[in-house]
Amino acid sequence: MDDDLRKSFDLKITMTLLLLTFLCVLFVYLYKFHSLSLSSVHEDWGAFGSYLGGVLSPIVAGLAVYLIAKTYNLQKNELKELKDAQLEQLKLSALTSLLNSNLTQINIFQTEETLLLRLIADSDDKQIVGRVQSLAVSFSCGDPDSEGFEKCMGEQSDRDLERKALMREMDYSSADRIHRIWGIKAESEELINQNIELKSKIEKILKQ
Repeated sequence: MDDDLRKSFDLKITMTLLLLTFLCVLFVYLYKFHSLSLSSVHEDWGAFGSYLGGVLSPIVAGLAVYLIAKTYNLQKNELKELKDAQLEQLKLSALTSLLNSNLTQINIFQTEETLLLRLIADSDDKQIVGRVQSLAVSFSCGDPDSEGFEKCMGEQSDRDLERKALMREMDYSSADRIHRIWGIKAESEELINQNIELKSKIEKILKQ
């Protein structure tokens, strides 16, 4: 039940209780004094009014206090829900902004990498660079207790030594460019992993 329906329901209940209370008080008075005719004596009306006021006033005051407390709690909950919604919206905006920033940075990295690869392809070291790139690709040797683990580690060590030797043969600019490409790949991978976490957080907020 939403707040508007709850308020309407509480108001109807209160009005019903007031009506039933008035009828009960009136019934008790009529039952006690057996008077169904309207009196022409002012004192009778005064006594009747005092009776109604004395009995109904505390009841009406109690219901009024109840309604005020109920309204206060409803408004308090509404303010809390509004505050929570605003905080979630701010969090969503911050996450979305960071995600877009990361995507922009990844595009910049890709553009830079393409340019560097083009420059390397136009250099005299392109064949050496190609070999260095293939040697730089890492692979897992599996379980250290496996039979071929030591052989695999030895091959990786040989590949690393060959790669370092080829790097020394390259022109300084080519070596610098290939180092930058490796750095770009590492930074891009870090941003991609971060974006996966950001998307997960954004989806979680949107589902709430």
